[in-house]
Amino acid sequence: MAKTRYNFGLKTLHWAIVGLLAAQFVLVLVRSFIHRAEFHDAYLEFQLIQIHKSLGATIVALVPIRLLWRWIGGLPDWPDGVAEWEKSASSGVENWLYGLLLIVPVSGAASTIASGAPLLWFGYEILPALISASPAFTALALFVHTVLIYLLLIVFALHIGLVFRRSIYERDSYHKRIFLKA
Repeated sequence: MAKTRYNFGLKTLHWAIVGLLAAQFVLVLVRSFIHRAEFHDAYLEFQLIQIHKSLGATIVALVPIRLLWRWIGGLPDWPDGVAEWEKSASSGVENWLYGLLLIVPVSGAASTIASGAPLLWFGYEILPALISASPAFTALALFVHTVLIYLLLIVFALHIGLVFRRSIYERDSYHKRIFLKA
C-alpha cells in the first residue's frame, strides 16, 4: 500500500520548525521597532534577542532529528502526475532549506561568540565566551547571517511556490500531505 502522507512525527517537526522560524522573524521585527522607538528599552531589546538566539539553537537541534526521522520513517510516495523536474526541484529546495536551517543559526551564534559573549539557551550557558570581543569579526558574522537569512527567505518562497503550483495549477491535494489533520 502506498504511503500518501507524511507520518505524524515528520508533520509535527515540520510545523514546529515553521513556527519557530515565524517566531524568529517576529522577535527581530519587534526588536527593531523597539530599537528605533522613542520609548527604547534596552533590557527588553536584549531579552528579545536572547529568545531569538534560543529559538535558533532549538532549530539547530530539531533539524537533525527531523532528518533522522525522515531517513528512518521514509517519505510518502510522490503523487501521480508529479513531473521529474518537480521532483528534482522539490528535493533540491528541501536540501537547501535543511542546509540553511542549520547554517543560519550557526552564523548567528558566530556573531555572539565574536562579540565575546557566551551563547545562552533560555538562560542556560551552552557555549562559554571563547574569544575576546572582535568588532570586525562580529560585523562580518552579522553580515553573513543577514545574507543567509535573505537566501533562506528566497528558498522558502521557492518551496511554497512549488507546493502552491501543484495546488493551484494542477488542482491536486499535494499540499495536504504535510498538514497535521489532513
